[in-house]
Amino acid sequence: MARFGLLAQRGGVWDGAQLTTETWFDEAWTAIAQNPEYGLLWWLLGEGRRDGSKGPQDWVAALGAQDQKIYVVPSLDLVVARQGLAAEKVTEAGSSFDVTLGAAIMRARA
Repeated sequence: MARFGLLAQRGGVWDGAQLTTETWFDEAWTAIAQNPEYGLLWWLLGEGRRDGSKGPQDWVAALGAQDQKIYVVPSLDLVVARQGLAAEKVTEAGSSFDVTLGAAIMRARA
């Protein structure tokens, strides 16, 4: 999961080879018409989307079943992969862990 996050953060480049089109992650991290908080298989968490918490504008996440998550913040060169049991409060794609991580990122940036 972490390696996929690194691939995303690097714009589809791995070991010097472009594995996706150069613009694929830019497109994936652009809101779709049906939901301004969602791209192509990625949630757009930046600047308080989804749960009202604050985070870097370019914060995105692949949110999976049982609270498995891949968070990417390109501007901070940050990738976080999370596996395990669900956090306290769980919705279909989100959990309380999203808010906790967002707060930690913002404290670290200050």
